[in-house]
Amino acid sequence: MRKWLRSRFTHNRWVFHTALFPILGGPMRGLRWSCVSGGKLLRVLRGTYEVKQTQLVWQALGAGDTFIDVGAHHGYYTMLASRAVGSNGMVMAFEPDPRNAFLLRGHVHANAL
Repeated sequence: MRKWLRSRFTHNRWVFHTALFPILGGPMRGLRWSCVSGGKLLRVLRGTYEVKQTQLVWQALGAGDTFIDVGAHHGYYTMLASRAVGSNGMVMAFEPDPRNAFLLRGHVHANAL
């Protein structure tokens, strides 16, 4: 019974953390983000997360550029850069933590980046 309860809780927690929501504002509007971000989730979805840094990256990159994201975490700047450089650009993201890398891959896959 204990094993069954643990498996159900873990599964439900995974489903909750991997639910995707549309980003409603900012340069990443229309992309989808999971609710793993805790306190920053609403700011990401509204397009108000790290506004100055987001604007800096967005303005620095152009179509066809290359962006390398070392320590990409869940992929916020990976997704932003992908949108900025377009289909002719290249974004490389590196994340050493397996849990964060799993979520990073999920964001990239969910947004077909």
